[in-house]
Amino acid sequence: MKAYSFLTLLFLFIFVSSASAEKNKKWYEKLIDLIDYRLEYQFEYNDNVFLTPNNEEDDVIHRVNQEIEFEHSGEDLYTNVLFRNRLPYYQDQDELIPSYLVEARASYTGIENLSLGVSNIFQKVDETDVARGGGDQVLSLGYIYNQLQTGAQYDINDRNSVEINWAFDTFDYDRSSVDFFIDRDVHDIEARWNFQWATPLETYLGYRFRDVAFDQFSNKDSESNLLFTGFKTYCLPGVTLYGEVGYEDREFINNRDTVGTFLGVPIMGTSRRDHENVNYRIGIETNLSRYNRIYAYFDNRLYESSRSEFTHYEGKTVGAGLRHFLSKKTILFFDFYAQRQEFDSKDNVISLFGGGNAETDFYTYSTTLRRLINKKISCDVNYIYSQRNTDFLGEDNENHRFLFGVKAYF
Repeated sequence: MKAYSFLTLLFLFIFVSSASAEKNKKWYEKLIDLIDYRLEYQFEYNDNVFLTPNNEEDDVIHRVNQEIEFEHSGEDLYTNVLFRNRLPYYQDQDELIPSYLVEARASYTGIENLSLGVSNIFQKVDETDVARGGGDQVLSLGYIYNQLQTGAQYDINDRNSVEINWAFDTFDYDRSSVDFFIDRDVHDIEARWNFQWATPLETYLGYRFRDVAFDQFSNKDSESNLLFTGFKTYCLPGVTLYGEVGYEDREFINNRDTVGTFLGVPIMGTSRRDHENVNYRIGIETNLSRYNRIYAYFDNRLYESSRSEFTHYEGKTVGAGLRHFLSKKTILFFDFYAQRQEFDSKDNVISLFGGGNAETDFYTYSTTLRRLINKKISCDVNYIYSQRNTDFLGEDNENHRFLFGVKAYF
């Protein structure tokens, strides 16, 4: 089912439901009650819009963001549709780069002990010469992303439940000259058993199969089998601790391997390679009061690579953040994100990089001061610093961004 057809049907369902839910209200009054509209203007100064290691160019960016959200909650059925549109205008580059996102969700609980859910996310960013981070690569491209996800959960009893989830997503870049680097389709199937111990401990055990296909570069196609287990516990009042560990066996095609010899000359052919990895993550969240929230986590797992040289890489990620109310209307946010990307030579599929190991370190610091002027208007002042240190040529960079924004809620 295409994204647009799914979203259209879902919107029509909300529309019909809202028109008939309450006979004492006219349909347009009911529909207005289901709509939230948010409008934001941002002014940004960016000192390195192309994310280059030298010849840095700065720019002033004027950005208009708008969101329209439809939400309907019935006795058994919940539906939500969100449309987001961003219009950043780069003043010195004289370039406007629109992006669009439509997200639809629905869940149904009308069958005893059974919950069903479906969601669809569609995002489009116009092609551009302005650089952005693309996971393990610096890119200046537009793209289309589309994900369809379905799931079901059956409650066996008060403590046991099983769930099955299936997802399909596509990630396509617009510029045909580099399509083989990135265009990919992904299928994910996951089965999980959840068990609720005596409060406050929750545990789960599961299996996930992931199939990745790169449309124009079959060397990078891979299949992954992951066994995992995890927990969540409310160890202290206001403190949540969670963790997960899994064993992943990832297999991909490689057509540069030696499959034999003829008169002493190696014969290159198609073979399959394996990469085994222990994935794990652990984190903590605290809500010690309504005025303070702190979080921190560490995550280690495999990611598909957007590079032609490698099929995937191992990413070690650290994140931390703070939300603190300086007063009832003034909030301070601080967020830190760092990732080390490790490229193993055995996962190399073509020899552009010489077949060796490589590393990339990426850091981001963000500080935001938000003032709630009233119930309908808020104001943000934001500073973001990022740095990329890498073994890949021409991609080291650092970037300072200063933003000021005003957001209105209707």
